[in-house]
Amino acid sequence: MMKKNNFHPFVKSYDPALDTIFFNLTFGMKRQAFYDTCWKLNKTGLFMAGSSNVSVQHEIMTGYGKPVSMNFYPNFSNDILYEMPVTYNYEAWAPWNRELYSDTLIVKIVRQMEKDYHVKFSHKKTQDGRPAYYNYTYPRKILVTVQDEQYVKVLMENEKYKMEDEKNKIENEKNK
Repeated sequence: MMKKNNFHPFVKSYDPALDTIFFNLTFGMKRQAFYDTCWKLNKTGLFMAGSSNVSVQHEIMTGYGKPVSMNFYPNFSNDILYEMPVTYNYEAWAPWNRELYSDTLIVKIVRQMEKDYHVKFSHKKTQDGRPAYYNYTYPRKILVTVQDEQYVKVLMENEKYKMEDEKNKIENEKNK
């Protein structure tokens, strides 16, 4: 069911499917709900503490040829999740394992995301010549880039929740 949209004058309805991120995590969820969901999935063994204990890690064992490590931790605005940065890398990556470089992994990640989110990505090169893929299904933006030889970086953002935060900031300023 579509909900009435109050965040953009040209869009008449909002598809809540655009809030889906992965593993029952959604844009718009409260910070505590994020922690609770991650804690439950940690107890099942699906999640663990990520790099330097500042992210959540999930090991992907199938679909990429070799195990892939996925690390993420969202950005919140007024305790609402609006952005999800994610990094992926092959667990067996090493400088001499050319087949496990990020330029190979990015293609597989984009294919999987196209299946998961039912979208098509456009392809460009960054200013330094690295591959970049993007999809903009208003208000959700997904950008997939090669960070370096080892890591693929994904940035998912839902402008609906970012705009709500900006609207709240403006209202708070008016009330001062």
